[in-house]
Amino acid sequence: IGVARRLDLLAHPVERSSHSTPTPQVGGLGVCLSLLLTTSLVGYLGLGDFPRLLPLVPTTALWISFALLIWGMLLGLIADILALDAIPKLAGPVVLSALAVWTARQASTGEGGAWLLTSWLGLAFLFLWILFFTNAYNFMDGVNGQSGVFALNALGWYALMAPSQPGSAWGGVAPFLLIAAAILGFLPWNFPRPRTFLGDSGSLPLGALLALLAVLASEGK
Repeated sequence: IGVARRLDLLAHPVERSSHSTPTPQVGGLGVCLSLLLTTSLVGYLGLGDFPRLLPLVPTTALWISFALLIWGMLLGLIADILALDAIPKLAGPVVLSALAVWTARQASTGEGGAWLLTSWLGLAFLFLWILFFTNAYNFMDGVNGQSGVFALNALGWYALMAPSQPGSAWGGVAPFLLIAAAILGFLPWNFPRPRTFLGDSGSLPLGALLALLAVLASEGK
């Protein structure tokens, strides 16, 4: 937060803003970096229900989250640093949505309601859904506590569904708990007084990840 203030990585109030003072927008870096660290350690050690991360093949849902977190964090950080306008900034969600569609397609087994992941119409709908959701989640970030509480609510429902899907690539509730723990670490810095927002570096990858989780849950993955 201190570095963000010195480098002017701040969300400056505009007419549609809910905050009145310039606020650092780097909370997403803490969330994403902590998730990358914890999932690496837990996955590599083979703890709980996590699959091991070796060999390095992007076939598990854990790797889907890795790709979205890393690329989303980098694309969002670029958008925050350059203070991009709306149209250039849209490139980040577009790239993330395309990446999410590709990785979901790779994870699909072609069973159940897999039309969403096997037909061109389904893939187009999936792309638009993730793009819409990512932008909507990014929009939430300017309201104290809203992005964090929304994510915890969604993750809670995903975790409740997971035990009924023992063959899920997500390996039970453990991944949802790790994501929720990272969000809980962020919330005290965002609510009730916003000392930092997620910023694009957090809201873009988390928005894409939550949107994709909804699809994978509906597909029984």
